[in-house]
Amino acid sequence: MKNPIVHFEIPANDVRRARNFYERTFDWKFNKFEEGEYWIVYTSEVDKNRMPIRPGAINGGLTKRRMEGEPFLNYIFVESVDAIIPTILANGGTIVRPKQEISKEIGSFALFKDPEGNVMGIVEMGAREMPKKSKTQIKIEPGKQELFLTREVDAPRELVFKCSTDPKLFAQWVGPRGLTTTIEAFEPRPGGRYRYIQKDREGNEYAFHGVYHEVTPPERIIYTFEFEGLPEKGHVILETNKFDTLPGNRTRLSAQSVFLSVEDRDGMVGSGMEEGVNDSYERLDELLARLK
Repeated sequence: MKNPIVHFEIPANDVRRARNFYERTFDWKFNKFEEGEYWIVYTSEVDKNRMPIRPGAINGGLTKRRMEGEPFLNYIFVESVDAIIPTILANGGTIVRPKQEISKEIGSFALFKDPEGNVMGIVEMGAREMPKKSKTQIKIEPGKQELFLTREVDAPRELVFKCSTDPKLFAQWVGPRGLTTTIEAFEPRPGGRYRYIQKDREGNEYAFHGVYHEVTPPERIIYTFEFEGLPEKGHVILETNKFDTLPGNRTRLSAQSVFLSVEDRDGMVGSGMEEGVNDSYERLDELLARLK
């Protein structure tokens, strides 16, 4: 979906009362933000990084009401706030809060009112990299259809490559914690296919599939990746994974993901992909330590 809702905000006169209501009624979880009277809201089960395990789940915020009548806000993801504002105005909307930068890493937002008087937010993503304390570095540049991942692991590349091409090993580390993986097809050769299904603790299932274009042991794997849970089929990602030898019997993993559109890429990143990737690679580290 090109412009999904990616965040919401609930204003409250009594933040504690509102938190108790949503916790007891919907079993939502809350985490205090570093500054001010603001709580991050989690609407589904989260991993150890407090990110949603369920694909497509979104986080929100609970904040002290700043003015009487302040509305419940949904935020719509857009590629560019500046580019969408003229379209909002041309279709009868009005801008009630001009574009404002949250930070260079997080991005910018604005508020608009639709012709029926409903106030909504629009948000664009900034240029981000994973924090330096993380072993996984993710390069995300605004306006591009790709992203890059880099991670160094303490294992020889032959073993790291095997963990990506052996179905029994692959199933032990792919995806965030809290999901179990069942391999339905796994043919790591040019023209071969794969399909696996992941299940969360609530019994929800998420399927992924693709085709291998190149498998060159132990140097490179090129394949397609598609999540079957999207409303529209065909949102395919082309993945290129490289395995480079480092001194000390270590390996550098480099991955390039090319999406069909900027919107597809930014939608993936906005769903909490970064934390899921980091969690996955931590599981790979643990598996490699057991195998060495």
